[in-house]
Amino acid sequence: MTKIEALEKLNSLIQELKKLPQYQFNGNNNEFNKWLRKSKRYIEQIFENINGQSTDFIDIQFEYKTNGYLIPEVKNEVFFNHHMKQRLNAEGLIESFIEEVEEWDDDVIEDNKPKQIINTSNSNKVFIVHGHDNGAKQEVARFLEKLGLEPIILHEQASSQKTIIEKIESYAGEVGFGVVLYTACDIGGKDKDNLQSRARQNVVFEHGYLIGLLGRDKVCPLVKGSIETPGDISGVVYTHMDNNGSWHLPLAKELRTAGYTIDLNLLVG
Repeated sequence: MTKIEALEKLNSLIQELKKLPQYQFNGNNNEFNKWLRKSKRYIEQIFENINGQSTDFIDIQFEYKTNGYLIPEVKNEVFFNHHMKQRLNAEGLIESFIEEVEEWDDDVIEDNKPKQIINTSNSNKVFIVHGHDNGAKQEVARFLEKLGLEPIILHEQASSQKTIIEKIESYAGEVGFGVVLYTACDIGGKDKDNLQSRARQNVVFEHGYLIGLLGRDKVCPLVKGSIETPGDISGVVYTHMDNNGSWHLPLAKELRTAGYTIDLNLLVG
């Protein structure tokens, strides 16, 4: 498994965990149990338990073990608090796995590297990679539609249990351009006293993947606001996404250069 695929899977586990309903004592925890099974499967696929990663995760005890009697009111609270604390422990462990994978070489498995795919003729489809800023996503989608293009918003496509990377691959033969939205959806940095706004890390990963798949000249990163951008993607020019639409013309020109039929007169009005 490649570095970017592993990061995609691990980041998806954290995002899914945060969205799960709270623990229900003697209730329906099916969504959590499904997440737990998927997590074990992903971690085994990624690490093959080389350094005990799978064992570390399996060892997390989400169910409280007691040898004594607890009155129902106290028992419910104890079980709930224990379970939710273990969810935080699981999240922290997965984050440590992400840090470990980030140290991998980018070409761990040569056969699984993304391959350059040429856009099919007469395609009007464009990828949109985005974070949590729904307004920015919709603004870009409406602009592409105004140009007569079809935005492919990856997180909205039917999943069939596919990761985002797998969705990109399934569309790759018919899509020749990608727009990546860098919006302030996260904070981070090496210095905990100097944290900066930044895009979600999956956006950065998917940006790099699209560059490998389509070519650097067929991916346009739009940056909204004052946020940190990756310093290790060489030669990338970031376009500022303001409220005045000054990014419309540069993006339209890049699309036309990439081979799309674009009528610049549509930008007027």
